Amino acid sequence: MEEITLHDRSFRPYLTPGAIRTRVLELAHHVSQDYSKASCLAVPILQGSFLFAADLLRELTFFPEIHFIKVSSYGDGLKSSGALQWQLDLPESLVGRDLILIEDIVDSGFTIESIRKACHDRGAVSVKVVTLLYKPDAFQGSEAPEYVGFSIPNDFVVGYGLDYAQLGRNLKGIYQVVE
Repeated sequence: MEEITLHDRSFRPYLTPGAIRTRVLELAHHVSQDYSKASCLAVPILQGSFLFAADLLRELTFFPEIHFIKVSSYGDGLKSSGALQWQLDLPESLVGRDLILIEDIVDSGFTIESIRKACHDRGAVSVKVVTLLYKPDAFQGSEAPEYVGFSIPNDFVVGYGLDYAQLGRNLKGIYQVVE
């Protein structure tokens, strides 16, 4: 992995494809242990989680229903705007359902808390979060993700689904911005 440039920013290698693959397998194992006898709904959050969700879902040993949602709080910047925009919504009723939200990254926690609340408001019995990346130093929420791939510093990253102004999602590894 070499340093790359996207738009006006440089990014250095941070997590290799091999490290990501190993951790995805471990996460799938943990989620499968917790849900092996449960019926649940897996909810990948687009756009950033699409690669992680695909790899994770293929490794589960149970058969969840899958429903995609799409929200955005970043736009084209390096920081969340704090305003959540729903572009593809949840099912109207989640009464009695156990949900697993699949997220690419949890930093401030604003997005995931808003989605958790919406799930509970629609009747979900439980809502757990599996995220590839978690920024504990940036997190301001009340409920941390239950399943975390990697805890990382509060730096901007791209690759493996994450983007900078819509570029870099297709990178196999994860890259960190060079300040």
